[in-house]
Order: sequence, then C-alpha cells, then structure tokens
Amino acid sequence: MTENLIELDLKVFDDEGNVVDMTPFGFRAVELADIVTYAADIITARRDGAELHDLLDRLDEALAASGVIETVELVASNKPSC
Repeated sequence: MTENLIELDLKVFDDEGNVVDMTPFGFRAVELADIVTYAADIITARRDGAELHDLLDRLDEALAASGVIETVELVASNKPSC
C-alpha cells in the first residue's frame, strides 16, 4: 500500500529574500508533523532564551530525512553559534 503524499510548493528565494521560483515537493504526513513540531519547538525555545543547537539539529535531520535538504554530517566545529 502506498502512502499518499501531501504536495506543497516550496519557495526558492534570492539573496534579498524575494521569491524567485516555486518547487513542488511531496511530503508524507509524518514528515510534515516532525518538521512543524521541531520548528514550533525552536521558536518557543528562542522566545524563552534557551539554547537552540539540539533543536536545530532535530529540524536539520527531519528536513534531510524528507529530502528537502541534503544530508550533511554536522560536527562541533561547523555548528552555528546561536
């Protein structure tokens, strides 16, 4: 049995933040749930002044697992400071 995909158009931005293109992308419901949950957790933590590294890593992994971004091995030296 094949799982239905939720089709969304992902925006492509230029260096100035203007939308220059749209790319169709299919997500499984569980992938979208993970991405939205982690994004909400990041915003809540930022508002509380909390550390974001672990939360950003989880969002990175969820986006990579869904295929939105490439999988990259993060090491301590190239993690962004938040």
